[in-house]
Parts: sequence; structure tokens; C-alpha cells
Amino acid sequence: ALDKMTVLDIDSTKLARQITIKTWEIYCLIQPNELFNQAWMKKDADKTSPNALNLIKFFNNISSAIACIIVSEPRVRK
Repeated sequence: ALDKMTVLDIDSTKLARQITIKTWEIYCLIQPNELFNQAWMKKDADKTSPNALNLIKFFNNISSAIACIIVSEPRVRK
């Protein structure tokens, strides 16, 4: 049942593949001018670097979710 499913029930290769596919889709949208002079760090980054910001946000969300899942997992698999 899906309500009892944990991260340990998902094939790690399949999970990594899906994350990679989504990351690649976002990455391909980034235009070179979004990266010039660290445009993603400027005040108007939401206008000048929307795709770069989306990739950063996606990475941070995935990293945070995986960290939470790992530290809350009661079972340990060797």
C-alpha cells in the first residue's frame, strides 16, 4: 500500500534517473544571459534569471526532502 511506502521501497536507480530527467529539463531552459555576471544573485533575478532560479529551487527542494526522509527513516538497510 502506498500509505506504508517509504523511500527505502523505491529503487534508488529509478529515483536517481527521474530526478536527473527533471533536472535536465529545467537546466535546458536556462539561457546564457541568465548566468552572466551572476545575474541569478541580483535583485531582479526573478526577471533576468528565472530558469536558473528554478533549477536552484528544485535542487534545494529535492535536497531538503531527501535529507528529511533519510533522518526520519526508522528502518536501516545495509
